[in-house]
Amino acid sequence: MTFSNPEFRRNLLLELSTQRLIIMPLVLLPLFLLGWTWGEAVGAASVAQTAGWALLVFWGTRLAVDSLSAEVQAKTWDGQRLSGIGPVTMTVGKLFGGTIYAWYGGVMCLAVSALAGGLDGDRLAALRLLITGFFAQAVAFWFGMIQLRLRPGSMRFQVTFAQIVGILVSAQAAPLLGFVDFTVDWYGIGFDAYGFVLFSTILFTLWAWVACWRLMRADLRYQSYPFVWLAFLAFLVIYFGGVTETIFGNFENAGTNMMRGAIAFHVLVFVTWFAALVEPKNIVRLRQVGYRWRQRDWRRALTEVPPFVVGLPVVLSVGIATALTRPDHLPLGAQLLSLFLFLLRDILLVYFVVLGPNARRGHGAALIFLLVLYLLAPALIADTGAARLMPFFIPAGGVDPVVGLIGPAVQVIGFGILFASRFRDRP
Repeated sequence: MTFSNPEFRRNLLLELSTQRLIIMPLVLLPLFLLGWTWGEAVGAASVAQTAGWALLVFWGTRLAVDSLSAEVQAKTWDGQRLSGIGPVTMTVGKLFGGTIYAWYGGVMCLAVSALAGGLDGDRLAALRLLITGFFAQAVAFWFGMIQLRLRPGSMRFQVTFAQIVGILVSAQAAPLLGFVDFTVDWYGIGFDAYGFVLFSTILFTLWAWVACWRLMRADLRYQSYPFVWLAFLAFLVIYFGGVTETIFGNFENAGTNMMRGAIAFHVLVFVTWFAALVEPKNIVRLRQVGYRWRQRDWRRALTEVPPFVVGLPVVLSVGIATALTRPDHLPLGAQLLSLFLFLLRDILLVYFVVLGPNARRGHGAALIFLLVLYLLAPALIADTGAARLMPFFIPAGGVDPVVGLIGPAVQVIGFGILFASRFRDRP
């Protein structure tokens, strides 16, 4: 199926010229031999792993983003979008076709590492590098598409930024966890540190591919329901619920359920906040959603509403379920509700600022406002000695439920009114 993909074949012809096919092994072979002279099989495996990381992660992330940004800069991307190629075909063609030369050399490195028995203490090093390469490239490609959607007309800095994000997420904590003899009991399945990191990377790689496909689908103007986003939120609840006992130790049943819910709730709040930040904001689209809603055209409304909005009831439901499992002496409900109100406050603030007259720099301005509210305002309050007002600016409803709930609620109402004014300001 891949070789019948026209976009993949096009990249294959562009990337794999005869000269490049010859150069790659001529460069890698002396490195492998040098590693062998240093430490025989272990030395060759170490060199192969290092060269493989440089090819698949450091260079591969760059190629993954370039596969799309080069089209934008050459002004050929709009033509490709009108070519009739579907989102799956386009995603596979760009993500795997654009990085094919890095994989050409990377496969050589993986083969040498596997044949040499892997690294000392990590016999699955080659497999780990393979999955890490897939994950880093997918995240870089995904983040590049996010930047393209927020600011059409990609710049080189955006490509570098996406590459840096892909490299950062590829960092493996397994060696550190293995050093302290860390083990994970994930719903009764035992993992050592290396095994759990590999298992987790595989799971998140699959979701990274899905995310690339969904963004490509949106960029090609396909209608999509938000069910994939809801499935991702459910996955996060299940995944992080499985590591609760490992991180915090054993509790009684009620305590374990509370900790699982609390971790899941905070993770959902964070991913919802991030999704709202990177979602393209268009007043026309929002008005269209409102029109569909008033017409009770639920199907069309679901395809046009930002997915994170549909996920908000899920986040709130997890928070309520968690609060119901708390011990009587813990004000957990107030704390979780305070955090949810701050999430709504931040979303409304970002939308109000971005939908303003200077939309091109709206996200940067919104982030500055958030920094002021979360850092500068609490610092000023602390200097004046009015520490009781601190929950007005940071999620601390568990410390003072009155100020911690009234404060963000007032801000939600205020920014909600400001956000609604954007619909009046524009024709």
